[in-house]
Amino acid sequence: MNNIPTDKLSVSGKMMSKLQLLLFSLFVGFLLIIYESSKETEYAKIVNTSGTIRGGIQRVVKLYFAGDINKATSLIPEIDKLFTILDRSVDSLKFPLLDEDKNLKPIAVKRCWEEIKEEIWQLKNEKKILNLSEICWFEADRQTALYQRLATRNIKLINYLIIGLFSAAFLLLFWLFRLVKNEIAANLEARANYDPLTGILNRSTFARLYNLLSRDKLAHPLGGS
Repeated sequence: MNNIPTDKLSVSGKMMSKLQLLLFSLFVGFLLIIYESSKETEYAKIVNTSGTIRGGIQRVVKLYFAGDINKATSLIPEIDKLFTILDRSVDSLKFPLLDEDKNLKPIAVKRCWEEIKEEIWQLKNEKKILNLSEICWFEADRQTALYQRLATRNIKLINYLIIGLFSAAFLLLFWLFRLVKNEIAANLEARANYDPLTGILNRSTFARLYNLLSRDKLAHPLGGS
């Protein structure tokens, strides 16, 4: 009966556990690469939407002061739609554990925009519309810059995670290579010295030990000085 030594079982178990960790690290790393790509596209849309709102508000105000009231009012539903899109998507900029309590919705910009709309619909104070336009530009610019910073930060964090996972995978691969190399060396040594069926020393090893003992006895005979 061929009994497998416990040390070999231990080495094989270590190899299997390291292989599983290696495959898991690679799998998660590739998933993060796909996730990063999708997030880059999503973040770009959010930043572009915020920038489009900023520019759209200014365009409406310019058309209003140019006397093209119909064109200005026709753009209002488009900007309202962009606000709706932004409200639905902006929370994706929140990074887990870092931004859970942050409110990223464009509240200040939307409030300012609602005031501009009211003044335009009622054809009220042009000076107030101009002042509101400047406030909207400032708030929208600040909001867009915030979205851009968060997007850049999130992509960097995801990249750090990817680098960390692939570094861990490389170390596991190196460790696995060492384990395989040591086990191969141990197997070769065992095959050279032990019988695979009985697990005891084979004939050639017995002969070699016998020769060593014989030479030792000849060099140091019993009773010799």
